[in-house]
This record gives sequence, C-alpha cells and structure tokens, in this order.
Amino acid sequence: QLILMQCTGLKDVEGNLIYEGDILIRSKNKNSPFKAIVEWGWGGFRGVTVPYRNHSIPLSEIQTMQGAEYDLVVGNIYEHPNLLNNES
Repeated sequence: QLILMQCTGLKDVEGNLIYEGDILIRSKNKNSPFKAIVEWGWGGFRGVTVPYRNHSIPLSEIQTMQGAEYDLVVGNIYEHPNLLNNES
C-alpha cells in the first residue's frame, strides 16, 4: 500500500523535512509523554498533541525554532504507530 504524505515545507531542529502524519516531540524535553501529530486543518498544517488531542499549534512556530514546543521528528503514524503510546 502506498501512502502519500504532503510536505509542509518546514524542517525540524535536525534539518529533516516535516510531513503530514509525522510525529513530533519536544527536543528540549525528549522524555515528555506528550507528542504532536502533523495534520492538515483549517488555516494550514498544525501539530495536534497526543494522547489527549486537546491542543494544537501552528507549524509556523516550528520554523523559528525559538520557543517551539514540538520541534523534532521521531517518525510518522504510518511506519511507527507505536510511538504514540506513552510508554515509547
């Protein structure tokens, strides 16, 4: 099965391009249980936090890398769904 992922045009702190479906973590606090999934929605790409999905941030905050909450790509929801578990 082929899954196409749209590129946001933004990069994480390590220079990796960020795609829809990517899982982001806080590079300053890698042990935090909270992660963000890149989704397309009203107004463009957003990072939606998991596990509670109660917060979303514009991905444009990641581009500046200063004060960005979620700024390191660790995988995506298609190849690494296990990363969404709190234990990972």
